[in-house]
Amino acid sequence: MTGVTGLGSWPGTELVPAVDQVGQAFPEAPFLPELPARGPGTDMVSRALGLIDQLGFESGPFGWTTAAHPSREQRWARARLRDDLELAAERLEGHKGDWHVSLTGPWTLSALVGRGSGELLLADAGACRDLAQAWLEAVAGWCDQVQRLIPGVRLSLQVDEPMLPMVAAGAVGTASGLRRHRSISPDRLVEGYAGLPDWAERAGLAQTVLHCCAPGLDCRELGRAGFSAVSCDLANLGGDDDDLAQFYEAGGGLWLGAVPTDQPQRRVSLDQVLPTVLTRLDRLGIDPAQGRLWLTPACGLAGFTLPEALATARLLARLAQAVDEAQAD
Repeated sequence: MTGVTGLGSWPGTELVPAVDQVGQAFPEAPFLPELPARGPGTDMVSRALGLIDQLGFESGPFGWTTAAHPSREQRWARARLRDDLELAAERLEGHKGDWHVSLTGPWTLSALVGRGSGELLLADAGACRDLAQAWLEAVAGWCDQVQRLIPGVRLSLQVDEPMLPMVAAGAVGTASGLRRHRSISPDRLVEGYAGLPDWAERAGLAQTVLHCCAPGLDCRELGRAGFSAVSCDLANLGGDDDDLAQFYEAGGGLWLGAVPTDQPQRRVSLDQVLPTVLTRLDRLGIDPAQGRLWLTPACGLAGFTLPEALATARLLARLAQAVDEAQAD
């Protein structure tokens, strides 16, 4: 059977109604909604840095930079995320099914967070390793907290890495804008997730999902890095997707961004998306009956109105049913 879920960000500014809305929209696999419309401390970078207590970061006019000690902004972001989880746990009391949380991954953080020198963390291999290690410890502590507060949940972790293709390709610009950072080798990219597979197994996570809705994602190393599933935008898959097919054949799961999110006001019908999805699944050799296929929006829904977000979820549910019926024929 084909599953349906969302990708973290959601419209609105109030956590409790957002949790209820997500549960209504994606009843088989809800998630902790991200609400970036609430302002500072709630965006994807702030949430991840807020969980890291071994390294200091501070927020300035040009974004986040390293600091000698954890900052007030870090503590604020951590408190907001902790409050969100506690409120969600109250609404989810007794929940026994799938549920996932999302956090920005180490390579995107390295490509967005600056150092005191003005350059990005990405320019310093040692700083990238330190950040990756601190990130994994923060993620482990966070997921442990989730499982303690919602003990019956089948927890999955979604790691958001929108900058990963640019990091791998050497396409991230330096502070001066005159040159680009060196490309990161596949081995170094994998090292950025060192310890993830062992920790995920010990923690009993249902899935670890690498999410990237940017073009150019190379799936060949994701299995080696320890991810059990990859989440990508169907529109950004190139014509040569053998690496994704191999990842799936090796037992990986696919979260396919099947409904476009680039124009929230545009109405999309089942007839518009179904043929494209079926063609791509056939090309990839994916059998929905194996239970490793999930359909999602192409990216998060924070830029949508609530009616638009709920309509997208309803379309995904109809699309999943149509995919299963086509497979059964």
